[in-house]
Amino acid sequence: TIFSYPNFFSEDSLSNEKSDTTLNISSQKYNTVTTYITDCSICLEKFKDDVMVSVLDKCNHVFHTSCIMEAGQYKAECPLCRNIIPILK
Repeated sequence: TIFSYPNFFSEDSLSNEKSDTTLNISSQKYNTVTTYITDCSICLEKFKDDVMVSVLDKCNHVFHTSCIMEAGQYKAECPLCRNIIPILK
């Protein structure tokens, strides 16, 4: 099966459907983050200073909070490196 980018599904996924999963990640304004990353790897848009972003704890990848929360409803892992993202219970 061929999926278009971004691909939140892997062949070993049990389901390609959205879940009620809520990721346990924090958000902050982009202008408060110390990073060289300028674009969201999910939507491919540049970060604006006043937009809310999430920095993943294990890998330090940065995404728009809305993008990573949406992606996390399909799979609770970093879309770039596949580190597991903790979920709220």
